[in-house]
Amino acid sequence: MKKWLIILLSLIILAWLAIAFFIPGKFLVVESLPVHASPNGVSRFLADESTWSSWWPDSTQSTPSGRLVSTLGMAHNGYNYRLTEILYRTINIRMNKDNRDFDSHLIVLPMDNHESALKWQCELNPGWNPLNRWRDYRLALGIKDELHSLLLSLQSFLAKPENIYGVPIIQTRVTDTVLIATKIITESQLTVQQVYHLISELRDYISNQHANETGYPMLHSWHKDLSHEETMVAIPTDRRLKENSRFFLRLMVPGNILVTEVKGGYFTIHEGTRALENYISDYQKIKMAIPFESLVTERTIDSDTAQWVTKIYFPIMN
Repeated sequence: MKKWLIILLSLIILAWLAIAFFIPGKFLVVESLPVHASPNGVSRFLADESTWSSWWPDSTQSTPSGRLVSTLGMAHNGYNYRLTEILYRTINIRMNKDNRDFDSHLIVLPMDNHESALKWQCELNPGWNPLNRWRDYRLALGIKDELHSLLLSLQSFLAKPENIYGVPIIQTRVTDTVLIATKIITESQLTVQQVYHLISELRDYISNQHANETGYPMLHSWHKDLSHEETMVAIPTDRRLKENSRFFLRLMVPGNILVTEVKGGYFTIHEGTRALENYISDYQKIKMAIPFESLVTERTIDSDTAQWVTKIYFPIMN
């Protein structure tokens, strides 16, 4: 009996020593995945706390509300998450499992060709106690699977530009290269009726020149100075028309152009234009001309701004 007790005690001591020797006193759990998106766009998206619920995976162990625990907290597979700090290309996140907190870091890494990699890492420090090391070793394996699951969901979501920029963005070629245009300087933004009065004048001029429209009316306005707004309206035509003191030609280079389509009023249109500006900056595109709106909806007929459909174009070089 004494012999078996000695053997058992020896095995326990050997196991204890093996754990202490082979299992480290610190675990760095790291998961990473590539993302087909610009690092600036990804960083800007992740820095907006309100967007996290859009990609956070569903979980049967989540809160009754579905995904969000609170404005800054999420739950998934028994883990709780809370954003603690937003830095340049790094989000610090407090994780909790079984009433134990540990810090993690979600990092956006720039790669070649305007692409990114996401790295999510978490460090555990069990210390010298072999039992704590064994506990944290098993915990680290679970955290690795958990972070991989979350990154897969985020990777899939960020693969679509509209999820990052809020609108679908397509790069295509300019087709309407000949425009007849007019412009006006006013002290305030033109009303819908005033814009369509200019469009009506252009249409009459096109008809009198026996030409045809080849696309929707186009609109661009900007602040000329602190007290004046300059508005240009144009219509694409099937041939060049004569110019006069009221109407002038605008010729578009048949090159590349970014386009998005939005549905809504002035704020929505502004946000669509801002999304194109962000996209151009993120992918280092070179602007070739001013952006303009293509008025798909006849706004004098449909006064409900929520129903307005507008295409926004931005000519670029590359």
